[in-house]
Parts: sequence; C-alpha cells; structure tokens
Amino acid sequence: MNDLNTIVQNLRRAGLGQYVDAAAESVETVCNIAGFQKVPMASLPAAPAQTFVVVPGGGAQPSVPQPSVPQPQQPSAPETPAFPECTELMSLIKSQYIANCGFCPNSCLLRWVELAVILKSYAEVRDDFGIPDLNLIPSGSTPTGTTANGLPTTFVPSFNVAPGQSILLRTQNYALPFNPRCLWGALAFGGGNDSENYKHVNFKVWVGPSNTAGAFPLAGGPLHEWQPRRFIYGSQFRCGDSCTEVPLRSYTGCTDVDIVGLDSSIFIQVDNLATASNPITGQQLVIRLGGFEKPCCDSCAIGKSCNCKKH
Repeated sequence: MNDLNTIVQNLRRAGLGQYVDAAAESVETVCNIAGFQKVPMASLPAAPAQTFVVVPGGGAQPSVPQPSVPQPQQPSAPETPAFPECTELMSLIKSQYIANCGFCPNSCLLRWVELAVILKSYAEVRDDFGIPDLNLIPSGSTPTGTTANGLPTTFVPSFNVAPGQSILLRTQNYALPFNPRCLWGALAFGGGNDSENYKHVNFKVWVGPSNTAGAFPLAGGPLHEWQPRRFIYGSQFRCGDSCTEVPLRSYTGCTDVDIVGLDSSIFIQVDNLATASNPITGQQLVIRLGGFEKPCCDSCAIGKSCNCKKH
C-alpha cells in the first residue's frame, strides 16, 4: 500500500495528477482528458505488450524492450523412411518364384506376399511359391439363391448337377495372397455335345472367407460379387473344342484392389439351367494367377535386382 502511495505522489509531482484522478473514475475519462477516443478492442492492431517503470521526479516512462535472446533450436525428428523397395525377404521370395515357375511377382503382389510371410512364417507358405494355377474344388456349401441370370435354382453339394441345379466351387487351400487373372478349363456332361451343353451353363464369381460353409443366403451373406452385376455365359467360356480363358478382372486389374487376401477364397457358382438336357458330371476348372513378370536376366534367380518384362 505504501508503494502505491509513493507511485501516486510521484505522478502528482510530475504534473500528472489529473490523470490519477481520472483513472479513479474510468478509462474513458483518461482518454477524454488526453484528447483520444476509445477504440473498440476488436479493431485494435496486435502489438507487443509494453511495460512502464516509474522514474522518481520524472513520471512513468515506458521501459526499453530488451533484445530477445535466440533460443537453441531442438533437432528435428528424422523423417520416417519410405517403404523399402527391396528387402532381403523380397529377394528371397523373387528367387523362389523364379526357381519354381520362371516368373517373378510384380512390385504390388510382391509386397502382399512379403506381408503374408511376415504374418505367418516362411515355413507355412513356402510350398505355395510358384503355383501358377489354383484348382477349383466343390465347396460342399448349399446356399439359397438364384442362378447368375436370376432364375430359380437349387444348390447341390457335389456332382452330378442336374438341369435346374447349381453347385458352388472354391479355390484350393492356398497360403498366399493372389491375383485371379482368368478362369480356364472344362466341364464334363452326361451326354450330348459340349457346344450345345455350354449354352445352358452360367458362371458367377464370388469372393469371401475361405471357411465359408453350410447353408447361407447368397444375397447379403458372407460372399460378395467379384465382378458386380456380371456373370459368364457358358457359350463365352467354351468355343468349339478349345477351352477359352475368361478374364476375371474385378475393378482395375492387376492392382491391390484385385488381390485376394490370406483368409479369403474365390468361389465359382456353376448353374446348369433348367433348359439344359444333360447333367454336369464333373469339372476340370482352374483359376490362373496374374501379377507376374518375366525376368529379363539370370541375376533374378539369385535374388539380385534386375528389370522384369511384364507378362
């Protein structure tokens, strides 16, 4: 309190007594005496805060700002390195594919295969390196649904598939991610000729968990359409006496979007339409895998870097 009285007395000695009296009333009074009009706070420009010191016999003087002392800069955290383009594991995977089938996975598929090894173990997946085709086997499931073109049908767990019936096949057990490139192979019939029999067959491709089994609805169930709102006509699949490869591109072809992961399988719905005359007695269908390139040099075989030509 004594310090405050001393400050007031010093201000009065300096001829600033009217400001002391005005300050006791309001800030507006001080502004009016000084010839200023109060400015709204929102319109005030940003300015560094100023401090005042009281000089005996000299009134209040603004303090001189001291130069700021530069603070030592903390070292910035190192940038996270980009995903490596090649690792020892990738080189090993490439060498295994080259040795087993003469092709190496492209960079996209290679990353997925490497992830599969990391999530499982090399010992669990090594037997599947280099497999070019996946066989189709009866899934044993008997879902409820319609044929690929929307007609009533009944699913049977195994062959024979009579006219008006369907069967759901799935890819063989496979421990690696894969890119389904095309459907290839043949069906066997109980009579007639293939050209006529295939006219009454439809194929539809599904994808879903590998352990899908039993009875379930096709629409809204565990399986999803691989090619939305599309199916394969038998006449497209089979032309004369030669088997035709039917592309199974999903959305983009040979990219991350079209890769089937570790715990999923491709399912093929085979419909023997009610208009058919003969049962389907068996199948030799495979899914040929994509996402591979042909090496252009021998060094790939030992895991060294090299360029590969697309295949």
